[in-house]
Amino acid sequence: MRTLAYVVASLLLLLAVPAWAKPTHFVGAHPVAASYGGGYCYIDVPHVHIYNPDRAPLYQQTPDGVVFTGDPTPFGYEGDRNVFYGHHPVPGVVVNNEPVYCFINGPHYHPYEPADGPEYRIKNGVAFYVGPFAPSYARLKPGRVKVVNAEYRPFVSFRPTVEVEPPPEYHGDVVVVGAPPPAPGVVVTAPAPPSVVVTAPPPPRVVVGAPPPVVVVGAPPPVIVGAPPPVIVREPDYGHGRGHAYGHYKHGHGYFKHGR
Repeated sequence: MRTLAYVVASLLLLLAVPAWAKPTHFVGAHPVAASYGGGYCYIDVPHVHIYNPDRAPLYQQTPDGVVFTGDPTPFGYEGDRNVFYGHHPVPGVVVNNEPVYCFINGPHYHPYEPADGPEYRIKNGVAFYVGPFAPSYARLKPGRVKVVNAEYRPFVSFRPTVEVEPPPEYHGDVVVVGAPPPAPGVVVTAPAPPSVVVTAPPPPRVVVGAPPPVVVVGAPPPVIVGAPPPVIVREPDYGHGRGHAYGHYKHGHGYFKHGR
């Protein structure tokens, strides 16, 4: 009844679309585009919508339309779920006579059960694909694995918890969910803590200068009191000219001679 309601709703939306809008053909159930409200479309037969699918790496193009090949749990799916581990074919979906594959690493959910037969080993409720892979798998794997698992990296909390060793026949990758795979040849080490050198601040530089120069007040310049100016005593001029008197002192005797 729910599927019929979705078919009717999809047809009504298609009739209301303008002539220029190009519908998208879907094969089976799939997430609803976030621009159209999100959630999950449960129509399990080919049908159309007026939007392109979100998260294109989770879809595979087939002649009948696009088919959702991922884990529906993070996108509002409410229904039966079965645990798969690693890569495996999507049942009932074939392109060019080769199966379409789910490329999700590690444990995840699907609404369908694993096919009966020797191609699966079931351990503790977990399905491991141990069968052969078609040539298309090897051709698509390098590119598809990277983009598909990048889409699911934000949804680690939606993954099932698996505590079981893969069977010997399983040759796929064993991964730790939530830990991104290291790049080839790259060794990741924790960064060394920054080197912090704490030194005491230098003491304030106090420059004690020499004391100010001592001003020596010298003794006052010496005052030289000289001897009194010399007294020049001139002998009387005893002229020798005519009319002048002169005298001679000789041997304690003296005489004055007047005139010639």
